[in-house]
Amino acid sequence: CRIFPETGEIARTAFRLDSMNWEDDDLPLDHRFSWQRGAMDAVVASKWTILSKWSQATYFENLIIGKPGTVSLRAEARDTLGSVSAAMTEGSVTLPEVAPSESDLLNILATMTGEGATGFTAVAAITAVAGASSVGGAAASSEFASSLVDSVAGSGILDDPTPEAISSSTSALDTILASSRGSSDDTGIGSTELPAVDIDLADKAADFVSNIAS
Repeated sequence: CRIFPETGEIARTAFRLDSMNWEDDDLPLDHRFSWQRGAMDAVVASKWTILSKWSQATYFENLIIGKPGTVSLRAEARDTLGSVSAAMTEGSVTLPEVAPSESDLLNILATMTGEGATGFTAVAAITAVAGASSVGGAAASSEFASSLVDSVAGSGILDDPTPEAISSSTSALDTILASSRGSSDDTGIGSTELPAVDIDLADKAADFVSNIAS
C-alpha cells in the first residue's frame, strides 16, 4: 500500500492510495481501500472507514483528510478464490497556517465532488470537510452542517445498501454531527440527534445499518 504525497494539509491536499506489488496465482485481484486516524501500531479493527467497494481498480485518488496527525491507510486484495490479504502504510496531515473558513471548505467540497466524482470520493470529501470545520473546537454553523448533510444525500451513496457504502455514509454523518457540536470525535449515528432538519437523513442511515445487521 502506498500513499502519495506522504504529508499534506487538512482538507486541502488530495492524496492518492495505491494497492500494489501483490503476488497471487488466482487472478484477477479485486481491491478495496480504507483509513483511520492514528499510527499503524495502534489501529483498531472496528475503526476503519471504508473508502471504496471491491473492484479491480488498483488506486483511490482525491482523498482529503480533515483532522491533523498521523493516519493509517489500508489496501486489501482479494483473489478469485475469496482469499483476502491487507497491507498498510501511514501518512501525515498537518494544519495550514491559516485555518480554512466554512466558505473555503464548501468551495473545496464543490471541487472534490464535481463531475466524475464517485459517491465514495464525494462522501470521503464531505467527511474531511466536516472534520476540518471543528479542528479549532468551535461548532460548525447549522447552515454549514445542513449543507453537508444535503451533500451526503446528493452523492447517491445512501441508495447503495452495500456494507462499504453504509460504513462510508455513517462515518460522514457521524463527523457532521460531531462538528455541529464542536467535537473532534465521532459520536455515532443514533447516540444523539442531528439538528431537526437532518433527523430523517440520520434515521435513513441507521435503517441501512439495521438492514445489513439483520
